[in-house]
Amino acid sequence: MSMPSSPHTSAEPRRGKPWWLIPAGLVVALVFLALGVWLGWALLAHKLDGLEGRASLIDEARTREEIALQKKANEALEQRIAEAKKILEGNVCTADNPFGSLPAPPESTAPPAEAVPTPEGGRAFEGNLLDLVDGAVVLVLAPNQEGVSTGSGFFVGPGLVVTNAHVVAGAEKVFVTSKPLGGARPATLLASTNATDPGQVDFALLKVDGAPATIQPLSVTTTVAKLDHVVAAGFPGIVMEDDAAFRRLMEQGDVSAVPEMAVTSGEVSVMQDLASGVPVVVHTAGISPGNSGGPLVDRCGRVVGVNTFLKVEASQAVRVNYALASAKLIAFLKSQNAGFTELSGRCVPANPPADAPAGAAAPVPAPAPAPAVGGGQGAAGGGAPAAPAK
Repeated sequence: MSMPSSPHTSAEPRRGKPWWLIPAGLVVALVFLALGVWLGWALLAHKLDGLEGRASLIDEARTREEIALQKKANEALEQRIAEAKKILEGNVCTADNPFGSLPAPPESTAPPAEAVPTPEGGRAFEGNLLDLVDGAVVLVLAPNQEGVSTGSGFFVGPGLVVTNAHVVAGAEKVFVTSKPLGGARPATLLASTNATDPGQVDFALLKVDGAPATIQPLSVTTTVAKLDHVVAAGFPGIVMEDDAAFRRLMEQGDVSAVPEMAVTSGEVSVMQDLASGVPVVVHTAGISPGNSGGPLVDRCGRVVGVNTFLKVEASQAVRVNYALASAKLIAFLKSQNAGFTELSGRCVPANPPADAPAGAAAPVPAPAPAPAVGGGQGAAGGGAPAAPAK
């Protein structure tokens, strides 16, 4: 008789699950995960490399462009600084470096042969405007510790010469020369303003002993308007460097050598008051270092201003010429009791009469003169010389 089988027993052995499937699955999963990470990283790195390359190209081009622009800006700034230094040094020349680096002024042209008025109490001037300024304008030489500064000046009375204070500032001695003087002569500094910077009242008064009585001083007027024809006269260094007489004077000390005065003509652009309150005449008659202290005259030979400084805009090749207005010069001369002639009225230059020989200039009556200024120390040359401005 057979016995029933127990539920916990079997006639055949029980088969188990494959144990290796789990580790194998894990290995495969890890392989695919690693492969996915590697592919993702490779794609990301490739994309970043492309972006980085493009960014590098953009940065390099922009950097090169900025460097080029900055280089041009630096060159323009250096040029402007050099020109500004030259102007601020006093618009004068020195023996060590007598000629400035500013652009050359326009070619000098002689004014037409026009008659000039006769100042009240003065002799009739026989000649034309060029003869008048050529006789009255002088080259000013001011030796100092740095060399010899040069500028221009002009006679306003017997033996009295006006120039800029910055031309003679710090000078140990002062000399003037011109054709009528026959060579270099010593001059005494009678008075000088304290201000010598551009845009300030900048005048000096010199006394030349033994100046020939034949020299016709220039008269002064405050009558000037826009578009009036004007002439700048003086001894600009950029022109003087090619003058053989100037070279003999400066290099060989030949005091008998007299360089040729240079003139340029132009028009009055505007009269204006600077920020300092000083009135100036802005004009187109070319000036450059060495013209400082020289006169700006109208076609009647009357001084309407004293050429003192200029401005240069290098980036646009623009230069502006400034003359201190004669109103300040008149006030300065009156404060020194210096003898000079002031004229009023519009300038009406005369042309030679129809029956006059070619080139002859007929004198014309003077405009109505203002009250004459008395003599005193300036006219007589008496009193102690004033100390030069520092």
